[in-house]
Amino acid sequence: MDLSDDLADIVLALGEDTLGIWLARRAFDVAALDRDHAVTASVDIAGAHPSTLFVSCSEPLARVISARMFGGAEDDATVGELADALAEVANIVGGNVKAMLEPPTTLALPEPVPGGLPLDAVARARGVAGFRCNDEHLLVMVADRS
Repeated sequence: MDLSDDLADIVLALGEDTLGIWLARRAFDVAALDRDHAVTASVDIAGAHPSTLFVSCSEPLARVISARMFGGAEDDATVGELADALAEVANIVGGNVKAMLEPPTTLALPEPVPGGLPLDAVARARGVAGFRCNDEHLLVMVADRS
């Protein structure tokens, strides 16, 4: 089951309706995401098809998301607030994905992913959706757990 289009629909709605940011869907390009300066969070989904949902974006976009989610100025967000904002996005998207999967499924607590998106997860992807917001990148991926 390829979840790419479903992921795109969920994230586009979240961006517009909840965060008030305009995202444009773009082809997935892991090279475009600067892993050294990206903010990444994940949430595990348990059930018939154990998976991990990853959300990764550039630090400037994480600052926009944090400001929209928690209030405050983009420049004032701490590293912890950036991680919390991406973890909350992972939780929201993960909850929507969980609802599409064969029950029973459970969603773990979201957590930051130090070091950015794990490249080995790309080979296990069940769905990938890439986006741009101005010149910044956002990637959402569901990968089988190995």
